Amino acid sequence: YTTLFRSVTIEVAKTKELSVKVKTTGDVREGYAIASLDYQPTSILVVGDPEDLAKVDEILIDDIDVSNLNEDLETSLQIADYLPSGISIADGTEEIMVKIAVEELEEKSMCLTSDAINVVGKNSDYSYSFLSGTSYMFKAKGLKDKLDNLKVTNLIPSIDVTGFSPGKYTFTVSMKEIAGVEILDEVKVEVEITQN
Repeated sequence: YTTLFRSVTIEVAKTKELSVKVKTTGDVREGYAIASLDYQPTSILVVGDPEDLAKVDEILIDDIDVSNLNEDLETSLQIADYLPSGISIADGTEEIMVKIAVEELEEKSMCLTSDAINVVGKNSDYSYSFLSGTSYMFKAKGLKDKLDNLKVTNLIPSIDVTGFSPGKYTFTVSMKEIAGVEILDEVKVEVEITQN
């Protein structure tokens, strides 16, 4: 007897681990800020044609609207809504759970002493003295935990005296930008430069 062999083509689907990224859109209510954004799972297993899988490394969820929000938000999203065509979930996980913590911004009064101010660009032939006192008050605004950990030294306060000849001058103290912290007041200092 003769055996007939038939050619059969089988499509082999592959699986791939994709990372999940969640971003918000819009701005929370004035005077508030997002303290934390947590979500689960942070990665999911998907299945699909190898060519389709090769084109994607992450699932981006970027349409969570927080406009005018002034309280915590918990929401769940269907993963399938964010998957490219030809790719589906392999492990039975259907939802991304998202939790956004929103906190009211606080203000903190801080004291800057003149000896904490870095004087940049000094000329060795001159002396520099602060005429406007030894301490200056200013306010910072931000989330409570940011302000609790904020020290004046973190702000690296400085003035630049490069090219200034002897005389009396007023300088605005520059401070390092720190994410999540806003300095509300300008600190101005009067400095006298004298010839040695």
